[in-house]
Amino acid sequence: MDDQEDCPLVSVVISNYKGTSDLKVCLEAIARSDYLNFGITVVDVCTPGIADWISQSYPSVKLIAIVEDKGPGAARNAGMLGSLDSDYVLLIDDDVVVQRDTLSRLVSALAGAPEVGAAQPVLFRLARPAVLDSLGGSIDCLCFACRPTSRNVLVEYADIFYAEGAVVLRTSVVRELLELGLLFDESYFIYWEDVDFCWTILQLGYRIILVQEAVALHRRGVSGRLGGVEPFLVFLNARNRVFTMFKHLGVRRLVFAVLPMLFFQLCQALALLASRPRHSAALLMGTIDGLFDIRLRRRSRRAIQHARRRDDDWVQERMCPFNPTRLIRDFVRHYGVEPKSGGVFGMNIDLDSAWMKG
Repeated sequence: MDDQEDCPLVSVVISNYKGTSDLKVCLEAIARSDYLNFGITVVDVCTPGIADWISQSYPSVKLIAIVEDKGPGAARNAGMLGSLDSDYVLLIDDDVVVQRDTLSRLVSALAGAPEVGAAQPVLFRLARPAVLDSLGGSIDCLCFACRPTSRNVLVEYADIFYAEGAVVLRTSVVRELLELGLLFDESYFIYWEDVDFCWTILQLGYRIILVQEAVALHRRGVSGRLGGVEPFLVFLNARNRVFTMFKHLGVRRLVFAVLPMLFFQLCQALALLASRPRHSAALLMGTIDGLFDIRLRRRSRRAIQHARRRDDDWVQERMCPFNPTRLIRDFVRHYGVEPKSGGVFGMNIDLDSAWMKG
């Protein structure tokens, strides 16, 4: 790597929640980086004794302690606001372990492409490093999440819809978002805040890319399987999907997308009614709450629609195609609902075959 004075300054912002075991591994991995010019900020939520632990073990690390849990978006916002003097900001969760060259490869990708606003490494599972964890995230035209395929690693820099786990941002993009009042939406608390944030970056005309040669390891928790978490999180997932669609889609796309999206969420709630009634109620109430509270999104919608430099057609090129079979398959996987006679949502579908086609 070049000398420190030749390297752009990178602010590494680590979001940490109630503990230090993952954080310790994350910090030690960053310290081994071959990139020379970076500073580290830990934004901690509700870890007792974190200030003493940081000052004794990692005295060069800056700490921002948050005493009230307002979700990962609030933690990332606090870290970004303290990093505006840098050239790039690496947002990373405490359960991500970078490799020695991860940061240098991400910065190199951004430095050579001014149209790129953010870049994510390829993520593998921490416990099983041969297992792929993330090639970035995507959604379809009805705002249901889907995973990009392994084809993304066949090109050096693949366009993705949103980044997860770890992402390097241009600080100039962060400043632009700050001026528009469009950093992470803290009202989301959790789920969809990363989609919402990255969708705004795309609408401002920047690309978000996956850097094939940059690799990190991720210890994914239970949040990916909604049937294993509290109904409150199911509520947030449904509500925030409605919020995100309303904020970002243009009028024409919104008119044609909102009713099919609501139909599928209603079908999901009905499918859960017998086996998981609390989850079913949470999904239904989240959808209703999202509809009744969209008036609170009007200001952010106006800001996004006024500032956007790309239309829905350009953004949709980065979405995955809508596939009802995939949607059913993902529903079964997330909630652990086994299809019975008559299939899921009353449709006879071979899910094994659908998995291969999706």
